[in-house]
Amino acid sequence: MNLSLAPIGAQAPMVSVVIPLYNKQRTVARSVASLRQQTFQDFEVIVIDDGSTDGSWSQLEACGALSDLRFRCVQQVNAGPGAARNAGARLARGKYLAFLDADDEWLPEHLQRAMQALEQADGCQIYVSAYDTGAEHQALQANLLQRHIQQSGRWSLDPALGPVQVKAIVDACQVSCLVVARALFWRYGGFYEKNRSTFGEDIYLVIQLVFGSDIWFEREAQVLFHVEDSELGVKRVGLRPVRPHLLEPEPLVANCPPHRRRQLQELFAYYRMLETEKFARLGDWTNISKLRRAYRWPAGTPAAFRLREWKVPLRTLAGKMGVRGRAQG
Repeated sequence: MNLSLAPIGAQAPMVSVVIPLYNKQRTVARSVASLRQQTFQDFEVIVIDDGSTDGSWSQLEACGALSDLRFRCVQQVNAGPGAARNAGARLARGKYLAFLDADDEWLPEHLQRAMQALEQADGCQIYVSAYDTGAEHQALQANLLQRHIQQSGRWSLDPALGPVQVKAIVDACQVSCLVVARALFWRYGGFYEKNRSTFGEDIYLVIQLVFGSDIWFEREAQVLFHVEDSELGVKRVGLRPVRPHLLEPEPLVANCPPHRRRQLQELFAYYRMLETEKFARLGDWTNISKLRRAYRWPAGTPAAFRLREWKVPLRTLAGKMGVRGRAQG
């Protein structure tokens, strides 16, 4: 591990900003510039270069991050985005953690608004802002927060929300929009980092935040979310891995308040249905059966999903025939 460490003063900053960096030589200087334009300046920055193979580290030097006393820049062997963010969080000294992906930007008031909300809202330890993908990229990633949250302010999970609505709230909590108390972050175990996970490692944490704590939502976009520069987001190609919260659900269940566990079971069943639809296209009935046994609807299949569930075996048969056809061809 190669470290470029600034001298650490006696007084900790209010916010520790963690930037996971992997092959973002074209965009990381843009992210760093947005930090320097913040109206709130009581922060440190921890950059974790997660085994980049391009010129990302050189760009950190070129934009002055390696010589900036507020920056600590670390190089490590590639371990995945969850592990990189957690590595930065372990070095953090701030009361709050804020995360900025190396292809995104913050608008100047992002941290200012977050601190005002969290310091004034008694007991609220999570802030999430809306994001802006730009008019030309709305089809790739709509602003889910503005669509599903009616007003800025403190929010608590409504027990009446069904799994589709809960998933939308979870998806609205993009990592670059998140500011969370460091103690709470570690109470929930941080991001999922096993097996160099590159899909759902952030959702693993966000589900716990949504079910376990109040959140201050800011409807006015404070983050420029550059979906066009992300290879692991909505533009990802190929088969996506199974979501980690379906591989290792036990910590999420343990950290969920008892009165919300049935709602969490419904969310798991919905995620499971999405996975079985994916495996159906591959003709993979083995994984479908395993997932169906593990994640049943707690009160039977809701009427809204019965047709979709019923179609899975038919789609699996069609998918198996298609796989055989391609193999024979």
